[in-house]
Amino acid sequence: MRDDRALPGSAGVPLDRQMTAYRVTAPACETTDLRYFASDAFGDTFLLQFGAPEDCVEAFIAHLPVDQLAPAEVNVELFSAMSASGEFKWTFAPGGDYAQYFGEADRVRYDVVVDRGARPRTVYLIANGPG
Repeated sequence: MRDDRALPGSAGVPLDRQMTAYRVTAPACETTDLRYFASDAFGDTFLLQFGAPEDCVEAFIAHLPVDQLAPAEVNVELFSAMSASGEFKWTFAPGGDYAQYFGEADRVRYDVVVDRGARPRTVYLIANGPG
């Protein structure tokens, strides 16, 4: 059975299995507009998008092995290109209020953008395993 939250082209991998494989902890709050992209093979790309209150977003980020980039290093255009955001309707307005995080652990690379101007805040995560 297909999960309605799965983005177009996503494999039939359940979200909880994908989150476990990429060591991502589910947000500990009610979310809005949760969508994801999963592939059959670990080592490909896992995309996750959701809206949540600020405190929940901060707790979600705290569970990831990432560091916040300095404002001068935030590059949502590069992030957008990496995520095929047009295909998944991930859009980033020029001059928007974004925070970006990057890190790597256990052979998984994490790149996260938080739209701080959105209400609720919107999280965009790309996780790449060893491929």
